[in-house]
Amino acid sequence: AELTAHFIIHSHPSLLFLNETFLTRVSAHVLIAGYVQIARVDRRDGRANGGIAVFSLPALADRIVLIESASHLDDERVWLCFHSDIGPILLCCWYRAPASADLDRFQRLFAEWRRLSPQHVGSVLIGDLNVHHVSWLRSSHTSVEGTSLFPLASASGLKQLVSGPTHIAGHCLDLVLSDLPE
Repeated sequence: AELTAHFIIHSHPSLLFLNETFLTRVSAHVLIAGYVQIARVDRRDGRANGGIAVFSLPALADRIVLIESASHLDDERVWLCFHSDIGPILLCCWYRAPASADLDRFQRLFAEWRRLSPQHVGSVLIGDLNVHHVSWLRSSHTSVEGTSLFPLASASGLKQLVSGPTHIAGHCLDLVLSDLPE
Protein backbone atom coordinates (compact mmCIF):
# COMPACT_ATOMS: atom_id res chain seq x y z
CA ALA A 1 0.00 0.00 0.00
CA GLU A 2 2.84 2.40 0.84
CA LEU A 3 4.56 1.76 -2.52
CA THR A 4 1.31 2.12 -4.44
CA ALA A 5 0.52 5.44 -2.73
CA HIS A 6 4.02 6.74 -3.41
CA PHE A 7 3.91 5.95 -7.12
CA ILE A 8 0.37 7.25 -7.64
CA ILE A 9 1.12 10.54 -5.86
CA HIS A 10 4.70 11.25 -6.96
CA SER A 11 5.38 9.52 -10.25
CA HIS A 12 4.42 6.65 -12.44
CA PRO A 13 7.67 5.02 -13.66
CA SER A 14 7.47 2.42 -16.42
CA LEU A 15 9.61 -0.08 -14.50
CA LEU A 16 10.15 -0.66 -10.80
CA PHE A 17 13.32 -2.40 -9.63
CA LEU A 18 12.84 -3.11 -5.92
CA ASN A 19 15.64 -4.12 -3.57
CA GLU A 20 15.40 -5.31 0.02
CA THR A 21 11.77 -6.29 -0.42
CA PHE A 22 11.73 -8.11 2.93
CA LEU A 23 9.46 -10.72 1.32
CA THR A 24 9.49 -14.43 2.05
CA ARG A 25 7.75 -17.42 0.52
CA VAL A 26 4.85 -16.71 2.91
CA SER A 27 4.12 -13.55 0.91
CA ALA A 28 2.95 -15.45 -2.15
CA HIS A 29 2.13 -12.51 -4.39
CA VAL A 30 2.64 -8.80 -3.99
CA LEU A 31 0.30 -6.40 -5.73
CA ILE A 32 1.26 -2.86 -6.67
CA ALA A 33 -1.75 -1.18 -8.25
CA GLY A 34 -1.19 -0.45 -11.92
CA TYR A 35 1.84 -2.78 -12.26
CA VAL A 36 2.56 -6.35 -13.32
CA GLN A 37 5.16 -8.42 -11.49
CA ILE A 38 7.86 -9.54 -13.94
CA ALA A 39 10.38 -11.21 -11.60
CA ARG A 40 11.01 -11.86 -7.94
CA VAL A 41 13.80 -13.51 -5.96
CA ASP A 42 13.46 -13.94 -2.20
CA ARG A 43 16.28 -14.81 0.16
CA ARG A 44 16.89 -18.49 -0.35
CA ASP A 45 17.77 -19.12 3.29
CA GLY A 46 14.34 -18.00 4.52
CA ARG A 47 15.42 -14.71 6.12
CA ALA A 48 12.88 -11.92 5.68
CA ASN A 49 15.33 -9.19 4.65
CA GLY A 50 16.83 -8.78 1.22
CA GLY A 51 15.07 -9.99 -1.88
CA ILE A 52 14.37 -8.28 -5.19
CA ALA A 53 11.38 -7.77 -7.46
CA VAL A 54 10.79 -6.16 -10.84
CA PHE A 55 7.43 -4.67 -11.85
CA SER A 56 6.29 -3.11 -15.12
CA LEU A 57 3.40 -1.05 -16.37
CA PRO A 58 0.99 -3.44 -18.15
CA ALA A 59 1.65 -1.79 -21.53
CA LEU A 60 5.31 -2.87 -21.35
CA ALA A 61 4.95 -6.22 -19.62
CA ASP A 62 4.74 -8.26 -22.81
CA ARG A 63 8.01 -6.67 -24.01
CA ILE A 64 10.02 -7.87 -21.00
CA VAL A 65 11.26 -11.43 -20.67
CA LEU A 66 12.96 -13.02 -17.65
CA ILE A 67 16.19 -14.56 -18.94
CA GLU A 68 17.53 -16.06 -15.71
CA SER A 69 18.08 -15.70 -12.00
CA ALA A 70 21.56 -15.92 -10.54
CA SER A 71 22.34 -19.54 -9.78
CA HIS A 72 24.61 -18.97 -6.77
CA LEU A 73 22.66 -19.21 -3.50
CA ASP A 74 24.10 -15.95 -2.13
CA ASP A 75 23.25 -13.86 -5.19
CA GLU A 76 19.94 -11.99 -5.38
CA ARG A 77 19.94 -11.05 -9.04
CA VAL A 78 17.72 -11.39 -12.12
CA TRP A 79 18.48 -10.76 -15.79
CA LEU A 80 15.74 -9.59 -18.13
CA CYS A 81 15.46 -8.63 -21.78
CA PHE A 82 13.45 -5.55 -22.68
CA HIS A 83 12.44 -5.59 -26.34
CA SER A 84 12.68 -1.86 -27.02
CA ASP A 85 12.26 0.14 -30.21
CA ILE A 86 16.06 0.25 -30.63
CA GLY A 87 16.50 -3.50 -30.03
CA PRO A 88 16.84 -5.84 -27.05
CA ILE A 89 18.20 -4.22 -23.89
CA LEU A 90 19.67 -6.36 -21.11
CA LEU A 91 18.33 -5.40 -17.68
CA CYS A 92 19.64 -6.56 -14.33
CA CYS A 93 18.18 -6.09 -10.85
CA TRP A 94 20.65 -6.92 -8.09
CA TYR A 95 20.81 -6.62 -4.30
CA ARG A 96 24.15 -7.05 -2.53
CA ALA A 97 24.04 -7.00 1.25
CA PRO A 98 26.30 -4.50 3.05
CA ALA A 99 29.54 -5.61 4.68
CA SER A 100 29.63 -8.65 2.47
CA ALA A 101 33.30 -9.01 1.59
CA ASP A 102 32.63 -11.82 -0.90
CA LEU A 103 34.31 -10.23 -3.93
CA ASP A 104 33.44 -13.31 -6.00
CA ARG A 105 29.94 -11.83 -6.27
CA PHE A 106 31.28 -9.16 -8.62
CA GLN A 107 33.14 -11.75 -10.67
CA ARG A 108 29.94 -13.81 -10.99
CA LEU A 109 27.94 -10.70 -11.99
CA PHE A 110 30.37 -9.77 -14.74
CA ALA A 111 30.71 -13.37 -15.96
CA GLU A 112 26.92 -13.44 -16.38
CA TRP A 113 26.96 -10.00 -18.04
CA ARG A 114 29.72 -11.01 -20.49
CA ARG A 115 27.75 -14.13 -21.43
CA LEU A 116 24.39 -12.34 -21.88
CA SER A 117 25.30 -8.88 -23.20
CA PRO A 118 26.43 -9.80 -26.76
CA GLN A 119 22.81 -10.56 -27.73
CA HIS A 120 21.69 -7.05 -26.66
CA VAL A 121 22.17 -3.51 -27.96
CA GLY A 122 22.91 -2.25 -24.46
CA SER A 123 22.69 -2.98 -20.77
CA VAL A 124 21.27 -1.40 -17.63
CA LEU A 125 22.24 -2.88 -14.24
CA ILE A 126 20.30 -1.50 -11.29
CA GLY A 127 20.76 -2.33 -7.67
CA ASP A 128 21.40 -1.60 -4.06
CA LEU A 129 25.06 -2.61 -4.18
CA ASN A 130 26.28 -1.17 -0.87
CA VAL A 131 29.71 -0.15 -2.15
CA HIS A 132 31.75 2.96 -1.41
CA HIS A 133 34.28 4.70 -3.65
CA VAL A 134 35.35 8.28 -3.00
CA SER A 135 36.32 9.26 -6.55
CA TRP A 136 33.61 7.24 -8.36
CA LEU A 137 30.58 7.50 -6.08
CA ARG A 138 29.38 9.99 -3.51
CA SER A 139 31.08 8.28 -0.55
CA SER A 140 32.95 9.15 2.61
CA HIS A 141 35.48 6.36 2.03
CA THR A 142 36.49 3.67 -0.44
CA SER A 143 35.57 0.11 0.49
CA VAL A 144 37.21 -3.10 -0.71
CA GLU A 145 33.99 -3.80 -2.61
CA GLY A 146 34.10 -0.39 -4.33
CA THR A 147 37.74 -0.96 -5.25
CA SER A 148 36.72 -4.27 -6.85
CA LEU A 149 33.57 -3.07 -8.66
CA PHE A 150 34.91 0.19 -10.16
CA PRO A 151 37.55 -1.34 -12.50
CA LEU A 152 35.18 -4.13 -13.57
CA ALA A 153 32.47 -1.63 -14.51
CA SER A 154 34.94 0.70 -16.23
CA ALA A 155 36.58 -2.09 -18.24
CA SER A 156 33.12 -3.24 -19.35
CA GLY A 157 32.13 0.24 -20.55
CA LEU A 158 29.45 0.60 -17.87
CA LYS A 159 28.99 4.13 -16.56
CA GLN A 160 27.43 4.90 -13.19
CA LEU A 161 24.41 7.17 -13.82
CA VAL A 162 23.19 8.06 -10.33
CA SER A 163 24.47 11.54 -9.50
CA GLY A 164 23.02 12.16 -6.06
CA PRO A 165 22.90 10.48 -2.68
CA THR A 166 20.58 7.50 -2.27
CA HIS A 167 21.18 6.89 1.43
CA ILE A 168 20.22 8.92 4.47
CA ALA A 169 23.92 9.39 5.30
CA GLY A 170 24.43 11.13 1.96
CA HIS A 171 26.13 8.21 0.21
CA CYS A 172 25.37 6.79 -3.23
CA LEU A 173 24.78 3.09 -2.55
CA ASP A 174 22.10 2.43 -5.16
CA LEU A 175 23.71 2.33 -8.59
CA VAL A 176 22.56 2.36 -12.19
CA LEU A 177 25.31 1.06 -14.48
CA SER A 178 24.74 1.33 -18.23
CA ASP A 179 26.58 1.17 -21.52
CA LEU A 180 23.76 2.85 -23.44
CA PRO A 181 24.68 6.23 -24.96
CA GLU A 182 21.73 8.03 -23.34
